[in-house]
Amino acid sequence: MKGILRKSPIERLCVSVSITPHEMALALAGLSPSMRISDVPSENFEYVEFVRTSIARAIKVHRGVKTSKDEAWHALDVLLASYSFIDQDTPDIIVQKVSEAIDDLRGTKGWEDKARSLGGLQLVNYIKDTNRSGRGQHRKQDEENGTMKMMGVLIHLLIKKSGSSSYIQAGKPNCTAIHRDIEELIKAEGISPKGIAKATFLAKASQALSAIHDHE
Repeated sequence: MKGILRKSPIERLCVSVSITPHEMALALAGLSPSMRISDVPSENFEYVEFVRTSIARAIKVHRGVKTSKDEAWHALDVLLASYSFIDQDTPDIIVQKVSEAIDDLRGTKGWEDKARSLGGLQLVNYIKDTNRSGRGQHRKQDEENGTMKMMGVLIHLLIKKSGSSSYIQAGKPNCTAIHRDIEELIKAEGISPKGIAKATFLAKASQALSAIHDHE
């Protein structure tokens, strides 16, 4: 609870499961999502009013139902509808979450129709262009690299904490010995060995240990 409360109002909004067009328009302007429309500074009013109206209309087109600017909708839909309003002044957390929403949409059934309804042709073309360039795969690759690095660190931690000399051979982690003990563990615990056969484990362990240094 304390962690979420330490986040800024915009950060808290971006981790919500549902967002209103009004809240997102305020956040895009760098204002508190809880601000009433009557309290919006005059220099921001026209922008906020235009954006919240546009997002509400996009949601209506996508969902096919009447909506309002203060009605909460699925956060991913609202984020996708915000794509056209991203610029150099947009808070970084919103840019990040919109990017994540786009990556979540990629390759799903009917993605083009949904993208067109929520973000227009601009969003459709962006997804097509980044699919061709491979930019949409970068996040997935970063996640895989992070997983491998974590596994490599855990292997080192296991060796350090176990104190077993058999886990070290010629000054390097002896993954064969580690796997042998893993086999005993999964048998004792009744765990399925699927996915952790010796050849698979040794290949992944080697990759993980390399990832510690390759992706710093």
